[in-house]
Amino acid sequence: MTKSNKRKGSMEPKTTNNSKTAATSSVPTSSSLSSSRTNLNNFFSKLNGPQKILLLVAVVFSGLLLAMAIYEAAHDEEAKKPTAAVAIPTANVTINEKGFSPATLTVKAGTQVTWTNSGKKPHQVAADPHPLNNSIEGFDSNTTLLPMDSESFVFEDKGTYTLHDHLNPLNKSYQMKVVVE
Repeated sequence: MTKSNKRKGSMEPKTTNNSKTAATSSVPTSSSLSSSRTNLNNFFSKLNGPQKILLLVAVVFSGLLLAMAIYEAAHDEEAKKPTAAVAIPTANVTINEKGFSPATLTVKAGTQVTWTNSGKKPHQVAADPHPLNNSIEGFDSNTTLLPMDSESFVFEDKGTYTLHDHLNPLNKSYQMKVVVE
């Protein structure tokens, strides 16, 4: 007597020589769906409580991952849409051997002011008072501008701000005022 390795209820595919069955085997029939449903029910009935909970958590987690992927894909499409660039208003000041030009600058809040060293010697634009240089929050008073170097700062808050050249702090030509409206 020979023993067979096939178990009752095995999920191994059945082969037939019927050409009609082979041609339609990829189309599910009501009997094959019913059989699949029965096999699925048998699978669930063999799980104990913790296994069922673990399976439920895995299904819910997979659903959340799928939802996140769909959400990301939708937002990636929106990120690719062109947006209008918001122009930041700008103003320019030069500093050279004659001092700041202009010595007084009036701008609107949100304007980016750029200081450019158009001279032959280094200059260091600094916030008053000398030597603390700390009256303008966020302004870097430690940057030395070599010839043709520039430094920029955006004035967000309304007010009157005074600055000087830290390398020539007592010379009136090297003192300036920015009025932000």
